[in-house]
Amino acid sequence: MTANYSPEACGLYTDEKGGLREHRFVFFKLGGDQKSGQLKRNADVLEFQLSRLVDDRAKARSYHKRLCRLVSLDDFGEDQVSGIAREDICDRAFAEQLARLALINKGVPSDKIQIHKLDALKLENNRFVIDTDVDFDALRPFVSQQEKQTFSKNDLFAGLIEARIDVHLAARHNAALVGNEINQAVVDMILRKSIGTRFDTEKAPRTIYDSISVDTPSVRDVINIGARSTREFMDLLDSASAFRKWIDVQNPNADLIKEMLREKASTGWLHCGVLNSKRGAPR
Repeated sequence: MTANYSPEACGLYTDEKGGLREHRFVFFKLGGDQKSGQLKRNADVLEFQLSRLVDDRAKARSYHKRLCRLVSLDDFGEDQVSGIAREDICDRAFAEQLARLALINKGVPSDKIQIHKLDALKLENNRFVIDTDVDFDALRPFVSQQEKQTFSKNDLFAGLIEARIDVHLAARHNAALVGNEINQAVVDMILRKSIGTRFDTEKAPRTIYDSISVDTPSVRDVINIGARSTREFMDLLDSASAFRKWIDVQNPNADLIKEMLREKASTGWLHCGVLNSKRGAPR
């Protein structure tokens, strides 16, 4: 199991400039209190939260030490994730599907939702303007009492940034995609749009990787037959960081990933002349 801890919260920030309502997906850190002050290091925030959950301070330190060895403490990467989320809603069909889902989750009956115009207009620094003809006043009676007053354009893309974080972390750590139940439908939409597949919780949750698998030997196979050493594998991991950053920014579709894997398998690290030899038992 791969886990990442970051005390970041995310949301949609709105600012009005010259009568124009500008939006941006933002991240902000929550950690510390009046006594401790703002805690900037994720590891410190984790220890602070454990100390509030566990009465025994020695136990809290012990748990903290063990957790720091097991999980990554990286921030999500605001500019990157925010930029990709903005690109999502600039896709007219995707934006409308997401808005319908968000409105239904707010309690609006599907037959009452009419969207003839919904566009996200790009501005600088990942900001955008939402131009839509959704009649929020007509839909307001269907939302909960506590949300009636604030019900607006800001609610059209609920769940997108959280789902994008799920996909981003799964890709960054090469981990199985396990999104929470609330974000699952949005993750499903993202995967359908990006690589033509869906996230199926009834099956092994590696759909995002299985859908782009090609006939290439595994790292274990190559090492077990002696074609490559463990030391070479470690060197490969060191050299792969730049490529992982690049592919994360590209947000590639299935065809691009398949083509890259085929090329690397035929000319790169996994290619060797003894792959057809008899394989020993996996180590």
